[in-house]
Amino acid sequence: MKKVLVIVLVFLLALAVSLPGSVNAEMEMAEEQIPNTMNVIIVALTFDIPGYIFAEAFLSFIGIGIASPMTSLGALASAGQMKFLFYPYQLLFPSLFIALIMLAFTLMGDGLRDALDPRLRQ
Repeated sequence: MKKVLVIVLVFLLALAVSLPGSVNAEMEMAEEQIPNTMNVIIVALTFDIPGYIFAEAFLSFIGIGIASPMTSLGALASAGQMKFLFYPYQLLFPSLFIALIMLAFTLMGDGLRDALDPRLRQ
């Protein structure tokens, strides 16, 4: 999330420091920069999602995440850890789903980066 804020601040600073001129010159500059920065923001957010998923699962695993009536993969893994000796699948499946979801978002971010990066469009 910090990367996105830095990118947005750099974009706003570039607009503020632009040479004083007509409104059309500033609009042309914005029309050139917005499409290029949106690609970077989308890819950065996609790469941050697995970290958010892991943080939520970890907080639920240690007991300070989502409350009891609702469930989370971390809460399911925590409950499965207590019964691991007799029912190992109760820990295996939630942890496997956490890993698969994180892998899916990472691969989606990598694919978006490859598709949207102007340096790779040759």
